[in-house]
Amino acid sequence: MRICLINNRYKPYQTGGAERIVELISLELIKSGHEVFIISTCPYGKKPAGRPEEPKIYYLRSLFLSLIKIPKAVRFIWHMVDMFDIGGFLLVYRILNREKPDLVVSHNIKGLGQLSFLAIRLLGIEQVHYLHDIQLLHPSGLILWGQEKKLASRTARIYRYLSRKFVGSPKLVISPSKWLLDTHEKFNFFKDSRKKVLFNPIDLEYIGNEMVKAKLKKDNLFRLIYIGHMTKEKGFGFLLSAFAELKKKITGIELVLIGNAPEESKNILIANNDDKIKYLGFLPPNEVIRNMSRSSLFVMPCLNYENSPTVIYEAVSLGVPVLAARLGGIPELVGHFGGDLFEPGDRSDFIKQVLWVYRNEAKASLKARRSRELIKSLDIKNYIKLIINEIDE
Repeated sequence: MRICLINNRYKPYQTGGAERIVELISLELIKSGHEVFIISTCPYGKKPAGRPEEPKIYYLRSLFLSLIKIPKAVRFIWHMVDMFDIGGFLLVYRILNREKPDLVVSHNIKGLGQLSFLAIRLLGIEQVHYLHDIQLLHPSGLILWGQEKKLASRTARIYRYLSRKFVGSPKLVISPSKWLLDTHEKFNFFKDSRKKVLFNPIDLEYIGNEMVKAKLKKDNLFRLIYIGHMTKEKGFGFLLSAFAELKKKITGIELVLIGNAPEESKNILIANNDDKIKYLGFLPPNEVIRNMSRSSLFVMPCLNYENSPTVIYEAVSLGVPVLAARLGGIPELVGHFGGDLFEPGDRSDFIKQVLWVYRNEAKASLKARRSRELIKSLDIKNYIKLIINEIDE
């Protein structure tokens, strides 16, 4: 089968879990004998040089990758321009018409223009759409805890109405969490689509190999690890505040931070000058895995509604205990794989849960290792077979 994958980020511009999922799926589809090409975006003036290896990638120039640098007041205008991007529509239409795929698997479309969905329909190509966040429901793509009413604003209603018209009803819609699918259905999306709730895939062979390379050494440190953007909505400030309290209760404790940090967050870390906090910046997947495998507890203190974070899958596959905020689709994932939850924004609850793991580290580790057995069914090889069967139906 000839398959096109569409996502607004791909190598070398990946930053989060959605991009890793797209890459994982594309490479396994190729291994399974399918022809694959990708449509993604790149910044103006920074189109990557030609790549001899598979998959073939079409990079469309877009301001999307520089959106964080645009003032908030201007971003909404960009979102509306992106929604009606005729130029993006024509480029996607021409690529699809030239390549003639049997199937389009769309992921995050922001930056490529929502008219891309229309291009797929006009060409009569079967489509599978993956949900990763709420970017079809609100231009920001996220909901902060305590700000749920933003979805009821007039601006959000107009945006959703247009999104719904452009998106239509793909043949199959896949969501890693029931929460995210239910949220879209609440606003009348995908009325005529088949829907499937399915946890994301993971490459267990790759993770296992990297774990061996890590040459895990035991020490006496109780090591917390956080992986993600160092921003308020991801719980960065909350985590630093809670860690300051934990240091008073646990002598041999360390906090490892991995991910991109805006200047404001970097300045906070510099001002703290805490030798028990190790900021490693953005790391490639293999280094993330190696650092996580040395950790005592993976923490996700987010203050925004997450769907199904890839880093939780990775922690489970490495047998590392998980503690995450009870928000969005996280409870489904953590509950299934035996992790622990705390109430969002509740520092005392977070500290209490961390202390329990510290005082019962052997029990927590045993529980986490048992959870590794549950995740085997999500190995990418099994996952691709399941997805192809779903498409054939």
